[in-house]
Amino acid sequence: MAPGARQAAVEASPANDVGAAHGTGPRAGGLARLASFFAPPGLSARLLTLTILFVLLSEVLIYVPSVSGHRLTLLEQRLATAQLAALALEANGNQGVGVDLSEELLANAGVLSVVLKRNEQRSLFLRPGQLPPQPEQIYELSNTNWFAGLYDVFRLLVRGRDRVIAIRSVPRLEAGLSIEAVLAEQPVRAALLAYSKNVLIVSLVISAITAALIFAAINILLVRPIKRLERSMAQFRQSPEAANTTLPARVRRDEIGMAERELAQMQSQLQAALQQRARLAALGLAVSKINHDLRNMLTSAQLFVDRLEASEDPLVRRLAPKLISAIDRAVELASNTLRYGRAEEQPPRLTVVDLHRLVEDVGASAVTKAEGPVRFANRVPDGFELLADADQLFRVLLNLARNAAQAIEQGPVEGEVAILARAADGCAIIEVADTGPGLPPAAREHLFEPFASVSRAGGTGLGLAIAAELVKAHKGTIDVASTGPAGTVFEIRLPQPE
Repeated sequence: MAPGARQAAVEASPANDVGAAHGTGPRAGGLARLASFFAPPGLSARLLTLTILFVLLSEVLIYVPSVSGHRLTLLEQRLATAQLAALALEANGNQGVGVDLSEELLANAGVLSVVLKRNEQRSLFLRPGQLPPQPEQIYELSNTNWFAGLYDVFRLLVRGRDRVIAIRSVPRLEAGLSIEAVLAEQPVRAALLAYSKNVLIVSLVISAITAALIFAAINILLVRPIKRLERSMAQFRQSPEAANTTLPARVRRDEIGMAERELAQMQSQLQAALQQRARLAALGLAVSKINHDLRNMLTSAQLFVDRLEASEDPLVRRLAPKLISAIDRAVELASNTLRYGRAEEQPPRLTVVDLHRLVEDVGASAVTKAEGPVRFANRVPDGFELLADADQLFRVLLNLARNAAQAIEQGPVEGEVAILARAADGCAIIEVADTGPGLPPAAREHLFEPFASVSRAGGTGLGLAIAAELVKAHKGTIDVASTGPAGTVFEIRLPQPE
């Protein structure tokens, strides 16, 4: 066989390589969209479908280079077997080998002819009685291109007709300069199809097992906790005040655990807010029932006290104005009680207030027992004046002084409640100080919230909330300056015009 007759151009181009590589992308994307479209609703089903698709996609990415490598291995094996047959025929010089044995050697090698080149000498070995076939394409196995190999293998799998090809390489074990074998391509295609079938079966099994494991893991770690969150939110929406609708706390440290803890905390806070609203509603209902009768009783008491002003007793004449003032405040307070529940507290009517005289009235109302463990001290400088609503400021100081007096009364020793005042930084600063046991730590966080600061039996927890609202209406601030075993100091800052 002439060397020129064996030469042929290798049919491969970069453009075709790119087209073949991109041809699989849209197909895989279309399958994914199709599977996503027909997947049943539900997170579990979609996760299972996506898992199977991704595993199959990974198997395809593994299959593409592996099938190309398998084709190259098949051709190298054919060439190695052809080399052994050629060496056997060459060693006997075609003299001791019969026609049947020569046919059998080349048939077992799977080749039609072999050309072995040694030291510029070429030896041609053919099947007896056959002419050298003309190959349609020659493949150089010693210098292969990866992209060209991919293109060739997929073209071989898609094409159905048989071709005669030649494969050329360097002989093994330095048995010559080159060896070339001519063979039919159809057996190679059959071997690649069988290999692809086996890969497909293994891929489906691996995909099913992997999908089942991933589905079980995702279902346990994600889907079930999310469904538990969903059920808890639905139950809480239907009955938010029921105690059994809150989500139990979990010890998971991942995002699901954080979401469960945040939801449980939110549900607890909402339940507390709803309970507080219910208590406020019950309080408003109770106050609305007694408001009318209380005002009538206070009005009757006011008529009786008016007659005390005509008494000749000096003590009665001295105390009667204070009693009348206290009853007037009580009538006004009873008339405006419901406004707190409706958040309709009257805006402050600012007037010049003699704070020293106001604090004297606060002390007379806050400490009701002449002989008791509580002493009241008015340490406001004489003639100290500020701009404020007198009635609202009286209520603020009375609530603070009463709370302080009641805290001291619960203790084992006597104590003092003192009110001080000074001017600084354009503000009137009022301090209500006591020598009581101090505020408990649990009461400090929500001190000025309704019902949140109850620290004694029978208390309502509204005094500090009312005081804070009235001070805020004056555009001022109220806070705890200090608290501890030595006592507590509340500081009120009311801005004053220059």
